[in-house]
Amino acid sequence: MRIETVTDFEDFKKLGKEWSFLLERSGSETVFLRHEWFSSWWEAFGEGRGLFILAGREGRGNLVGLAPLMNTGGRLFFMANEEVTDYCDFIVDEKDREEYFSCFFHHLKGRSRLSPPLTLINMREASPNRALFSAQAQAHGLRCLSEEVEVAPILDLPEGYDEYLESLRRKDRHELRRKLRRLNGIEGLKVFRIKQAEKMPETVGRFISLHKKTVGGKRRFWEKEGMERFFRSLASRLSDKGRVEFWAASAGEKWIAVLMVFSESETVYFYNMAYDPEFAEYSPGFTLFNEAIRQAIVQKKKSVDFLRGSERYKYYFGARNSRIYRMTIKPEEDRG
Repeated sequence: MRIETVTDFEDFKKLGKEWSFLLERSGSETVFLRHEWFSSWWEAFGEGRGLFILAGREGRGNLVGLAPLMNTGGRLFFMANEEVTDYCDFIVDEKDREEYFSCFFHHLKGRSRLSPPLTLINMREASPNRALFSAQAQAHGLRCLSEEVEVAPILDLPEGYDEYLESLRRKDRHELRRKLRRLNGIEGLKVFRIKQAEKMPETVGRFISLHKKTVGGKRRFWEKEGMERFFRSLASRLSDKGRVEFWAASAGEKWIAVLMVFSESETVYFYNMAYDPEFAEYSPGFTLFNEAIRQAIVQKKKSVDFLRGSERYKYYFGARNSRIYRMTIKPEEDRG
């Protein structure tokens, strides 16, 4: 196997089809590892960073492994920031993992100016690569530090919605029904789903506008360079692939809440919620979460991922924690 280093964005774009095909074979399939995600991220946040993707190819030239990395100040990181990217990982064909990681570390150690430390954020507990990556690091004389940094609540879905409701704790089921009744008392309330690509620009605009009404952190979030560009580009690219949708609630003509949802083969991801603070007492997000869960069950999805963070509302819906790790690779002699 040989390792190619991709540092030019135009070369990265040419990998699109191969990248998607490899992701399907990797066992790591999430929206956060899609070529569309990284394309949108780099265009929005790549300035001042260096692309550093390590692509593994077997003897016939087929792509069998990818490390979506970037060089920032001479150190290597996943091509991501914690503000928008919930999960990070390598993308490696299941049958080639051990050889790819062996070649990965051999290649990395051979580049003195870009040698470890290497910091990898947001690796899932369920990652098929985490244990082997750590073992190969040690085999190459490196230390691998693994630190649990956060949780991501995940809801396993039953076959029917009534069965789902019965699976909730009694007090949580009561709380959900109470909040749904209260919201349904709003005059002119409508709940609807948006999937069409042509409606994405308007929908993302409304989503951002609602976020900006919130004081504090969410307002500052949108003031950061590249943030609006990222969301608009991502929604456009993923809608073309049928992998993003929005659930919205309106009172008459006024939009009061919007939920951004990603979809993979067996999982839906509840990515971000925006709501009008004037309607906070009605908890409009509960209705959108509930309808999205109901639709996921209809679509025979296996799970709903509430993504990073231990916010209380996630557990009302029956979600259970999975763990998120940060991994750091250092030379064996570096004990700092």
